[in-house]
Amino acid sequence: MTEDIGARIKSVRVRYGMTQQQFGDVIGKKRSTVAAYEDEGVLPSFNTLIEISNLFEVSLSYLLGMSEQLKMPQDESEIDEIAEVFGMNSEQINSVREGNESVLVLREVYNKVYGNTGE
Repeated sequence: MTEDIGARIKSVRVRYGMTQQQFGDVIGKKRSTVAAYEDEGVLPSFNTLIEISNLFEVSLSYLLGMSEQLKMPQDESEIDEIAEVFGMNSEQINSVREGNESVLVLREVYNKVYGNTGE
């Protein structure tokens, strides 16, 4: 699954016309780190994924390979789809819908799926 994440990061970076060096400069990582994400299956931390998601305006579920939905969710049905993919409980879904601590909810799900990989 981490290979999918790397391919998706590379895809959005290329779509924006950025080199690995330029991208690394923007997110505060070395070019070699970006290459490791894209080509070597190294999993970025959750915070880095959020930064990439915000920079390129793509959904975290897309970057994680859990959805083909490229853009951030815009309506209830998209939130429901993401919730289903992540296996979120009703409390987590309500937090996302209300905009309350959605990053913390997604971090909890990320850590559950991938473990805590902090940088």
